[in-house]
Amino acid sequence: MDLLTTRGSIVVGVDGSAINNAALDWAARRASTRRVPLVLIHAFSADLPMLGFGSLDSDDAIRTSSERLLATAATRAHAVDPSLDVVTACVSGFAAPALIRASAGAVYTVVGSVGHGLLANLSLGAVTGQVASYAKSPVVIVGRDNGLTTPYGRVLVGVDGSSNSVIALREAFEHAALRGAQLDVLTAWQPRGRKDPSLSTGSQWERYVETFEGLVSSELTSGAAAHPEVKVNHDIVRADPLRTLLERSRSADLLAVGNRGVGGFEGLHIGSVTRGLMGHTPCPLLIARAPETAKS
Repeated sequence: MDLLTTRGSIVVGVDGSAINNAALDWAARRASTRRVPLVLIHAFSADLPMLGFGSLDSDDAIRTSSERLLATAATRAHAVDPSLDVVTACVSGFAAPALIRASAGAVYTVVGSVGHGLLANLSLGAVTGQVASYAKSPVVIVGRDNGLTTPYGRVLVGVDGSSNSVIALREAFEHAALRGAQLDVLTAWQPRGRKDPSLSTGSQWERYVETFEGLVSSELTSGAAAHPEVKVNHDIVRADPLRTLLERSRSADLLAVGNRGVGGFEGLHIGSVTRGLMGHTPCPLLIARAPETAKS
């Protein structure tokens, strides 16, 4: 697969499942808004159990079925925008490696939270987990109930001061501007030890808040200058980050986070908070990553 085909495009994996169709719709709307090509990728392998053993007895038959699936997906994308530039790619092999390769240079790689696999009732499929962990581009995960545009008019972003969360903030600014939405910037901090500022007295907590606002203020100022039409609210709270983000995402059109925060260890691909969000957010989840992380 030629990586130049996906550079500057939005990539979406196609498997024909209901959740995947929601992901396809989201990707098509975003590609239309940004005026970039949409690349539809379907990967096939004769030993995939969801095909049904013996149901398709040749690679040619599988490829024909796959190409028919891609044609249907392209028609669905053009229903969103007839002028959309849609490219299809049928790839032999497993889905996760194909999507990870295609993500290099992509604007976003979009996947459904689960697909047609044997464990489709899970909240997160194996392919989606692998793509979210190893893709080179930002990844958007669309779930069962969040493929359609919701009327909330809010984009939520979790920021903890890490370089990855700063990139998520920039992505969130752009999405808020494109949607004409308010941007809610959330920092949630849960006590982790004796030196945690949130365990200290009121005045010390206030100093922590001031320090954190200083860390984020330059990015907020830069984002506001680029998108002056976006109304921004920055909230710093003492609460569990995962639970707070999940609760507030119920009334958001999109939640953006970094692939990992300030904790964890060198080489960690997905942090605990982001992993806890995957497959559980009521709205689409955008996972951003710093360039140096994308090279790992």
